[in-house]
Amino acid sequence: MDNLVLDTTFTAEGAEPVTLADAKAWLKVDIADDDLLITELITTARQDCEAYLCISLIPRTITAYLQIGLGEIRLPYGPVDVITTVTDLDGNVIDYITKYETFKALDPVTEVKAVYTSLGMGAKFKTAVLKQLAFLYEHRGDDVELNTEVMRQLKPHRRVT
Repeated sequence: MDNLVLDTTFTAEGAEPVTLADAKAWLKVDIADDDLLITELITTARQDCEAYLCISLIPRTITAYLQIGLGEIRLPYGPVDVITTVTDLDGNVIDYITKYETFKALDPVTEVKAVYTSLGMGAKFKTAVLKQLAFLYEHRGDDVELNTEVMRQLKPHRRVT
């Protein structure tokens, strides 16, 4: 597969894979003082893990702008549930054949807009999100990226599009 993801946007997002209660238990926090911060860090930790994996951890609708190279196109942020539309950048519908999370345009086209829904895989990666959350909570205020231990845990599941 040889395609380039130009841009993605997310809408209609589902629930976080980690609840506030899960996070507070993991962090061993008993008071409500940091509830708002922890709630925000849950989302940030999930987004950090998603960005590294290129897998959606929550159900959502995704719009992806893709530049097609040769062959099939792998959609980012799967697992894909339903592909709603595939159009060229002028809005013309493109006929395609699909297999799992990939599709192939039947007519030659260089850039497409694909709208689809993702199932989300949050339960499978809940521990990684919790570890990243703890790292962010401990290093709040610092300029941090994905924790190396979390990266090591996620690496076998990473999808490259």
